[in-house]
Amino acid sequence: LAEREERHKRMGDSHYVVEPNVKEGKGSLRDLHTLYWIGKYIYQVRDPSELVSVGLLSPREYRSFRRAETFFWAVRCHLHTITRRAEDRLTFDLQREVAARMKYTDRPGKSAVERFMHMFFLQAKVVGNLTGVFLAQLDEQFVRKQPRGLLAGFRARPRKLKGYSVYG
Repeated sequence: LAEREERHKRMGDSHYVVEPNVKEGKGSLRDLHTLYWIGKYIYQVRDPSELVSVGLLSPREYRSFRRAETFFWAVRCHLHTITRRAEDRLTFDLQREVAARMKYTDRPGKSAVERFMHMFFLQAKVVGNLTGVFLAQLDEQFVRKQPRGLLAGFRARPRKLKGYSVYG
């Protein structure tokens, strides 16, 4: 997770970078991979679909995971094909070409490239939301048990701090 935070800082720390990096940017393929790798490490899952059976994602969230992953892989493959090299930055000049290859068309009020980039940012936002849900679920599953012993009641008692209730 620390590596993820550092990568996000390097890449602009926003889902809405004008020339996003499909592999390393915030809400990108690497973020999806990180979720899977965490599940693989903690629960020994062998496939991302198993994140549902271990309770880290709901079936609906997993469908969103797959949809985003498929979209980003398609974009990345088109980038590599167009540039004939490993290119992960979706630059302005490549955005139009990728949009055309992915069959985006102009519609009244929105060009094909605008529609494509809208979908790109929507998928990045979905990945960000999935990451939040995933980490919250992980947090809940690994929350520390209440302390026992002589001071257990003292430590567990809620208190107020600047108007907020604090527990634990």
